[in-house]
Amino acid sequence: AKAFTKIDLRKGYYQVWIAEGDEPKTTCVTRYGAFEWLVMPFVLTNAPATFCTLMNKLFHPYLDQFVQQHGGLCGILVQGVQSFARQRLGREAREVQFCPASTVKFLGHTISHGEIVMDGDKVEAIRNWEAPTKVPELRSFLGLANYYRHFIFSYSAIAAPLIDLLKKNREWEWTDAYQTAFEKLKATVTEEPVLALPDFLAS
Repeated sequence: AKAFTKIDLRKGYYQVWIAEGDEPKTTCVTRYGAFEWLVMPFVLTNAPATFCTLMNKLFHPYLDQFVQQHGGLCGILVQGVQSFARQRLGREAREVQFCPASTVKFLGHTISHGEIVMDGDKVEAIRNWEAPTKVPELRSFLGLANYYRHFIFSYSAIAAPLIDLLKKNREWEWTDAYQTAFEKLKATVTEEPVLALPDFLAS
């Protein structure tokens, strides 16, 4: 693909209705009473898979065309919007990019022709991250860095000392060894390597 566009559903999970009769399975008990979800909440274990299945069913007629063929992008986009409309799925206006672009930001990545790179804003956040002073701060840093682990050669080896510090009943003590690992992980992330997409036509 050389041109990209995106449509982001507004509160997507909340637009998937719970099957009639299954509402009691989502019951939340509070001091004000018991409440049941009528739409799919974000916390359900299978919520991501259910939403993914809906999108696959919705765009099934166009999947191979869009991914592998170079047909009319605008026509496919219109068909996509019409598919959303038929299912009465709303869209968040600020996350709709109708005009095809050579690059697009998507789920913390910047995608362009044949390449995927880390989102520059996320890289900058990692670069400016202060040394953690307690476990929750370290966990937050590793959560963000871990999201980009496939960009980092030997990520698990570099992050191992920091992950070790998160072990249960481990006393917090930020030593030079942890600071070194922290700085090295920041450095490797901010190098922002590029991942090349596979060439499916190569023999």
